[in-house]
Amino acid sequence: MPGEYRPDLPSLLGSRLKVERAQRHLDELEPELRAYSQGEPYRIADKPDVEDEWMIVRIAEVWKYPDPRWGVRVGEFLHDLRSALDNLVWQLVLVNRKEPGDHNQFPIYTDAEKPPGSARLKQLKGVPGATRMDDMLWGVADNHSATIKELQPYLGFHVHGEQRVALTVLAALSNIDKHRFVHPAVGIRQRADAPLGEHVAGPPPREIEVTFTMGPIYPGAELFRWRVLGGTSQTKVTMEGEVPHDIAFSHQAMTLGRLDWMCERIGQIVERFAIAFPASPDEPNAAHGPSS
Repeated sequence: MPGEYRPDLPSLLGSRLKVERAQRHLDELEPELRAYSQGEPYRIADKPDVEDEWMIVRIAEVWKYPDPRWGVRVGEFLHDLRSALDNLVWQLVLVNRKEPGDHNQFPIYTDAEKPPGSARLKQLKGVPGATRMDDMLWGVADNHSATIKELQPYLGFHVHGEQRVALTVLAALSNIDKHRFVHPAVGIRQRADAPLGEHVAGPPPREIEVTFTMGPIYPGAELFRWRVLGGTSQTKVTMEGEVPHDIAFSHQAMTLGRLDWMCERIGQIVERFAIAFPASPDEPNAAHGPSS
């Protein structure tokens, strides 16, 4: 549990509690998503569709759809992480003995072709090189402001790569959640745990090529497609085995494990600034005042 709240002292408590709550959302979702993924939510069509040399296996019937409330809870998870960062900037202004305001927030710029524009705050008018990031970080100590600017994804991923990726994903998913519903979907993994194709008769093929599809669950959705390379018209193969599936949110690769990874990286960003804050009895490593 993070430290005791002291209203007279700047603190990371709010940000830490937000990250903690975000993680709890995932912990509470995990058994529900696991039960769904390990179940049989749909029936596969008895016969594949034929498209040129490809045989396409589709969902014939859906017995159980993902719970739409899962997407709402993931939206709450995203809100907690995004506000943890904004809370951080507010507290960094306070620890710098300045007055925070509505202009303060944690900037996340992801597009190298659209770097931060010119500053708009009247305090920064005419300051050479001042940008929108300086507006958002007005009142934050120079060293802390520089650290936040170094974490910006638009600079590339060769440095601070994991944290920049986490910020990129958080910004994208937060924007989706604000304007749309973060739909849960069944994401078909790139390969099954064991080969699905088996040669049963005739000359053996050179290869049985199988391509899995990532995407939502609905009647008619493609699960995977396969084709026989080599062999002859006498070559016979069968396709057997389980098609692995998982729950994804908004993007086919955004599974629970990826969200958990993102939560950890955002927590790391918050903790980068721990030394700047006054110590409390259960935070012996914190410093009294801003770091140098």
